This record gives sequence, C-alpha cells and structure tokens, in this order.
Amino acid sequence: MRPGVGPGPRGLVGTPAPLPAAEIPVFQLSLDYSFNDWHPKPVQHHYDLARELAPLREQGVLVVGSGNIVHNLWPASTGTWTPAPNPWAVEFDERVRQCLVSGNHRDLVAFESLGPSASLAVPTLDHYLPMVYALALQEAGEPVTFVHEGMENASIS
Repeated sequence: MRPGVGPGPRGLVGTPAPLPAAEIPVFQLSLDYSFNDWHPKPVQHHYDLARELAPLREQGVLVVGSGNIVHNLWPASTGTWTPAPNPWAVEFDERVRQCLVSGNHRDLVAFESLGPSASLAVPTLDHYLPMVYALALQEAGEPVTFVHEGMENASIS
C-alpha cells in the first residue's frame, strides 16, 4: 500500500494524503489509548511516549496530529443537536486554545482540570490524543499555528 492510500475511496481514516509533488513520506501511527474499554491509559502516558519521537523532528520528519479538541456526537444521538455551538464546547475550546498559545502542556495533559466542560468536550480520548502527540513535540518558545478555528455541528472543534 502506498503512503496515504488505503483500501477505501478516501484512504485510511486519519491518514493525510500526500501533497501533490511533495517528497514527504506519510505514515500513520495507531494510538493504543486503552488497555480495556473501562480503563484508558492516562494522557500522561501518551505525552511521555510522544516525547520519545523528538529525534524524528531532528531528522526533518513532519509530525502532524489530526484530531479534534472538542468531539462529542452525543447531542446528535439524543435529539438535542442545535445549529449554534454548545456553550460548554466553546468554553473548553477556548481554554485549550489559551493553554496551547501559552505553552501550558501540564493543563492540557490533565485536561479534566480545565473545568466541568472537559468531560463533555472529551468523552473519549481518540480525537483528543493526536493533539497531545503533536503538543509533546513542541519545543520551548515554538509558536502554535491553528489550521482551523471554529465549531462544527455544535460540538466539534
């Protein structure tokens, strides 16, 4: 299988397709975020593991974390979906943004400390962890760039 090309029409989920004429290899890491469904590995485990990938950056490897800060589809399944962003989603998204800009990795790893909106915004770790992997590779003083800002479907950012 060529990098970025999966068996389906859209490729493998979460794998970015290579840019046209780009000479950047693309491969996907699988995140083992749970040793069983009821006891996920702590976010600190993933942050520490990602820090071990730092030599890849030194070799010029581009590391991309694709996921969501807020990802809760429960409102859609309960019939409480609204076109306007949920206040808890906006609140958590802004708190995470502030931590990212200020380089506050500690609170992002312990995201539950960011307030009651955290448990609604991150009901499972599968969409949050990719950001943690990219975050762990941020060097001191390195600026953060946001490719997309805003809310989709009331509870996805």
